[in-house]
Amino acid sequence: MVNSGLLAGPAVEDARRSLLNGQIINGVTLNSVLQGVAGPSQQTGSLFAELAYAPSFAADEPLPLRIPRGSMLSDATGYLSPNPYTDDPSAPRQVTLFMDVSMNTEEAQPNAGLSQDLLGVELTGIAIVDNGVLTIDAIGVVEPELLGQEYTHSTIAFRIEAATDADSVLHAAELWMPGSPDAMTGPAVDHDTGRIGVGVLLYPALLATTSADVYLQIPLLGQQKSITKPQILRMRYAKDDPDCTSNCSRSSLIPGIIVEHDNGNPVFKTKVDLFLDAPNL
Repeated sequence: MVNSGLLAGPAVEDARRSLLNGQIINGVTLNSVLQGVAGPSQQTGSLFAELAYAPSFAADEPLPLRIPRGSMLSDATGYLSPNPYTDDPSAPRQVTLFMDVSMNTEEAQPNAGLSQDLLGVELTGIAIVDNGVLTIDAIGVVEPELLGQEYTHSTIAFRIEAATDADSVLHAAELWMPGSPDAMTGPAVDHDTGRIGVGVLLYPALLATTSADVYLQIPLLGQQKSITKPQILRMRYAKDDPDCTSNCSRSSLIPGIIVEHDNGNPVFKTKVDLFLDAPNL
């Protein structure tokens, strides 16, 4: 995570700003009817980006991106898409990023009115590698609630920089180790086989799928075909009440189980609800 410089005490005019909208990076300025314009405030904490190994993907395929949660509520996940306006491999890629963040203040009085979780924040922007450093600039909008009376709005200008040299490559074991001891819940039963396994909790992530053909029957026009192209599916948080059937609150991690397969190898099993982008019909 890149510091804009505000925490070191310089004037707002000297802070580092986003390439996309000129706003102070990794900070929030709230726009409110009740309290006017408040800010800018600076994000604190350190974040580190993990990008898929690019040579394993074709030039026209999206690259999965993960930012371990650090000071966030959960891992931020997203992807880098090829630039649709040029074939130049050095051109900036498009970035789509989803994250769950927590907002609070150092002082007790404003914290009482602003402390809250902001789930499903979507950021879009660009990514470019310059001198071996991957720089991501993305912007998004959040609408925090203020004192239960108003939904304020703010534009987030997010920037993160990460090295791409060989010393920064992570091994598979480092990528897939649980981020918390609480990720494993203890012995669990696989209801399909009756075998005993290890229960785990999974943070929502992204699934990359191949293209699919979707057909729609339209009166007078008949059957119409649409090609989805490669899909990026977002996992949803699990229901807080598993028996809930409508208007369900969702803030729980996804339960799963690691169990031995018939061939003796361990497999991970879970059931998840997914967000699917509607095809262009």
